[in-house]
Amino acid sequence: MIRRSLLVLLIATMFAGCSTVTEAGYFWGDYGPTLYKYTKSPTDETLAAHIESLQNIIAKSDEKSLRVPPGIYAELGYIENQRGNHETSNTYYENEIALYPESRLFLERFIGQKAESGEAQ
Repeated sequence: MIRRSLLVLLIATMFAGCSTVTEAGYFWGDYGPTLYKYTKSPTDETLAAHIESLQNIIAKSDEKSLRVPPGIYAELGYIENQRGNHETSNTYYENEIALYPESRLFLERFIGQKAESGEAQ
């Protein structure tokens, strides 16, 4: 009986530990592993996997009625900016500002820098 109780407790703990929703109520998906792989080996393949992870976090957060974690939209905006997709980048930055108004100063400066570099070209 004790073994069975310990087994049930162990399995419940294991499933609780595998949860990707934090106590703060954010869904992080596989953000950490994909970011690590991309940072360790920055290739088109690892970048694509990380972008997919970020988009999955947004989709799953919407499905679960959770707020998208801070920085996810900003990171996607940064990636799109690096790719030259400035309109898409702006949309992601605006989504980040809408969810996290405290990021406004940083992101507006970033958007301003992008606009200035675009005007100079």
